[in-house]
Amino acid sequence: MNRKKKLKLLLACILLFMSALIGYKIYLLVYEADYYALNADHIDQIESRLRGKDTYSFAVVGNVKNSMRIFERRIAPLIKGNGADFILSAGNAVYDGTEDKYRLLYRGFKKLGIPYVLATGHNEVEDFGSGKFYRHFGPLFFSFHLKNAYFIFLDSTGETSWKWQERWLRQELALAREYPYRFVVLVGPDHVACKNVAVPHRLNPFRERLETLKLFLHSFFYMSLFISLLTLGIISLVALKVYSLIIRQEHFYRDFSIDEEALSKAPLRVAMFTNNYLPFIGGVPLSIDRLYQGLVRMGAAVKVFAPSYSQQWLDPKDGSVFRCPALFHASANNFPVANIFSRKIDAAFKAYSCDIVHVHHPFWLGKKGMRLAKKRGIPVVFTYHTRLERYTHYIPLPGTVLKNLAAHFLIKRFANKCDAIITPTSSTEEYLRNIGVSSLIETIPTGINIGDYERWSSQQVQAFRGQYATTGELLLISVSRMAKEKNLDFLIDGLVKVKNRTHTPFKCLLVGDGPERERLAEKVCELGMGERIIFTGNMAPRDVIQCYLAADLFVFSSTSETQGMALLEAMAGRCPVVAVRASGVYDVVKDGYNGFKVPESTESWAKAVVNLLEDNQQLLDLSENSRAFAENYSVEKITEKVSRLYHRVLVLSKSDAGST
Repeated sequence: MNRKKKLKLLLACILLFMSALIGYKIYLLVYEADYYALNADHIDQIESRLRGKDTYSFAVVGNVKNSMRIFERRIAPLIKGNGADFILSAGNAVYDGTEDKYRLLYRGFKKLGIPYVLATGHNEVEDFGSGKFYRHFGPLFFSFHLKNAYFIFLDSTGETSWKWQERWLRQELALAREYPYRFVVLVGPDHVACKNVAVPHRLNPFRERLETLKLFLHSFFYMSLFISLLTLGIISLVALKVYSLIIRQEHFYRDFSIDEEALSKAPLRVAMFTNNYLPFIGGVPLSIDRLYQGLVRMGAAVKVFAPSYSQQWLDPKDGSVFRCPALFHASANNFPVANIFSRKIDAAFKAYSCDIVHVHHPFWLGKKGMRLAKKRGIPVVFTYHTRLERYTHYIPLPGTVLKNLAAHFLIKRFANKCDAIITPTSSTEEYLRNIGVSSLIETIPTGINIGDYERWSSQQVQAFRGQYATTGELLLISVSRMAKEKNLDFLIDGLVKVKNRTHTPFKCLLVGDGPERERLAEKVCELGMGERIIFTGNMAPRDVIQCYLAADLFVFSSTSETQGMALLEAMAGRCPVVAVRASGVYDVVKDGYNGFKVPESTESWAKAVVNLLEDNQQLLDLSENSRAFAENYSVEKITEKVSRLYHRVLVLSKSDAGST
């Protein structure tokens, strides 16, 4: 076991130890029986004890100060040996007024089996203890009487006004005249006559002081056991942190003895984990599939761990896609949730023996992939595809702010456990840094299969266009999953304003499907836009490319994208873009070059669309620029960047392994 693992094991033990302490403390607070008004209960017990007796005796003790070991071993035997019927504590029975001191006193006196009555002293009211005394024992000043004696207890702590007590004392003394014995208990007077009782086997002065100190320290640590151990645990955690920092100080440089050239030439074996994949059509599955195809063409071995869908889909016959059995299907679109507890996943992962794990979500199968990788010391790369805080409306819990904070925390915690993170845009990298992610981050956008755009002939494209737009009509397109986070209400409202502000005829294709489609279709009809806005439903990726080639302008309204892959796909089909200024959009749309990004205002958005519809030359110029811009994002170029990152992570991982 290397030092790093030993350190982790020690840390886990300390955390377990502290959890046990806290759990025990909670147990005491919840299950330990509480006690109230003990003085009243014990006075009743004293009266019961003395019933039928002509004589009785009692012991007066003071300044116990929670020294229960001394009291139990040396004082209590004397009290019992002299046949005392009850005990009067003249105050300062506790070390201070904290709850644990009162509970320690209660436990100690309870063992004696003799009723007692407690007076208030200065120690009882320290640290806001007066309230605890009142709850556990009763009033700070009080009186009671037996057959021939009257007992009066005064409060000398200053908590109760002397003027008030003096008035009350006169009344009590008047009542006590008929009793032959009257006792007034007052903590603190200088002139009190007392009888010293010799303790058998008395120690010499030195040993007595030593024993007293020893018992005091024992009592002190017993009283503060929880606090002491908790403090010890915190100090240990700090010491471990410092120790780990010292270890890290020794290895500022990576291990240059590693043969990086040989490592870079060796074929990679990559395992990918994703919560959604083909046949589900979406940005993440398409992005993963393109990377998968690109890596395979480069000679890497790739195995994708993805959910099993009910739809028919032909996976590669080489077993490079492992379908995880479904635990259940979510109600929305019968979406499968993989059974991450299935041992088949573990067995398939173990048999594959990969070099690197690439996860595409910070939870569920992504978390499963991380656990499997960490267990075997395999480095983990995470692609941050989705702005989770824009999807919290799917969680059936109240509190949007709290759900957003939870999403940020989840991403930060997961990302900091990864060896490297891929962000599709620089604005996404900025977000991760802002929430506190300190891992290695590299901005690598999703690649585009530029060659796929050459497979459609101009005749096929024109024939497709003719199905939706007549001669003289411009064709707009928007490709998106029809869900709340895609902001499609904004797009529809914006198109209404476009219609009202231009005489240029146009149609707009809305490509995609989702839970909001039916409602959005009804809205379009209500607004009288049924002939202008056409819902095509889901299309195969190949057919979506034909849409891009046939369209004149791509319109977009989503503010939840990390990259906005559809924007680059549209540009590859020579479609300029008008989109709402947001993350993902900001990095790929260059105003006046390949489109326009505008504030989230339907007025501004509609104005930008109208300007392009009415300026044919600018539309043509932006169209050519869009294609040139998109060619920088070819799958081949992007895959090469990802491969270089994989090799860099492997070198750093082996360097870290060697240093520990």
